[in-house]
Amino acid sequence: MQLEFLRSNQKKLRQEQYQGVVDSVIYGITVGGKVGRRTYLPATFIGGPRDLRNRYLDSIALVQEFGRPDIFLTITCNPNWQEIKERLQQGEEAQNRPDLCARVFKAKLCILNDKILNGEIFGKVSSVIHVVEFQKRGLLHAHFLIILRPKNKYMTPEAYDRAWQKGKSLLIQSGGKTYDAWTLWRNEF
Repeated sequence: MQLEFLRSNQKKLRQEQYQGVVDSVIYGITVGGKVGRRTYLPATFIGGPRDLRNRYLDSIALVQEFGRPDIFLTITCNPNWQEIKERLQQGEEAQNRPDLCARVFKAKLCILNDKILNGEIFGKVSSVIHVVEFQKRGLLHAHFLIILRPKNKYMTPEAYDRAWQKGKSLLIQSGGKTYDAWTLWRNEF
């Protein structure tokens, strides 16, 4: 519905400039009837080019404000997680239940994000940026860029190792919270 509204109301949204015509020629649009008739998605359309550009610029602004990231962390959905296995019916495989995998992954991602923001894993943070993506085989994974506060920055490889061991133990202990989050979500749908 939203895309249909945007497409049908382009005359109200479109502002044509000479530079737009030049850009059209550069992009290979040589038929005059198509020049100026592109459909533009506003930045409020989540996942559109303008939205992604704004998110990128926001991330760059955080790096300019707080400095370069200290930690790059990736979490990948594991189809063998206990929370997923418990909810599969007999003969069912996790790859056939993307809804289940996505819900469990989202619950674990929320727990991890809360623990990072509260300083329970790496210490106090200035900023966190994360992106969720799909792998080719259909499983979710997320990338985190974490910028620590100046007093909490790690100066040696051993300090990073200690933080990782601490974070690993916190994630293992959070299994009960994940189950509670699943119960809440299951009741909503």
